[in-house]
Amino acid sequence: MRASHDGSNSGRSLNERFALQACQRSVNRHLLQRGLEMAYADASKAGRAIDGFPAGANFVLTNLHHADLAYAVGWIQYEMEDFAGAKASYAKGLAIAPNQHDLIKEYVATLLSLSAYGEIPPFIDRFLASDRDMDGPGRANLIAVKGIAFIALGDLPGAANAANQAKALDPGNEYAAQVLNLVAQKQKAN
Repeated sequence: MRASHDGSNSGRSLNERFALQACQRSVNRHLLQRGLEMAYADASKAGRAIDGFPAGANFVLTNLHHADLAYAVGWIQYEMEDFAGAKASYAKGLAIAPNQHDLIKEYVATLLSLSAYGEIPPFIDRFLASDRDMDGPGRANLIAVKGIAFIALGDLPGAANAANQAKALDPGNEYAAQVLNLVAQKQKAN
């Protein structure tokens, strides 16, 4: 999972920020181009041309899947700390490919960055109920993140339960150990 951001841009030079913005504009142009390609293909099948383009215009085609494009755009938005935009991009990708593990992990990391703790447990539960091919450590990481969300929501028993489930799948899971430590600290403080 992606490390959480501290909200500062101090580690990024102005050139790096401009490069990320230029990359995002390039990806956005690619998405627009791909949308035009699809619209033109649909219209040409129907026997009508697209306004502004000559009949028989040759568009460059791509092999990049739309979910992969959503991942790329979301990743750029996340890196630019546009977490709401990243969430929307990842959600679009998940609408196309609901079991793509990289999108799932990035979506969950984005929910954490947005402090959208209430959305995390039901999202992870829905994914895990339908997924059949994520490995044990990957599943354990997601379940441990549920524990983090439960801590933020004040549900210490839910957090401990999630951490124990994660440890059952991956005994050395570092996120589960951190969740259990946080639960113990909060219980001691109360």
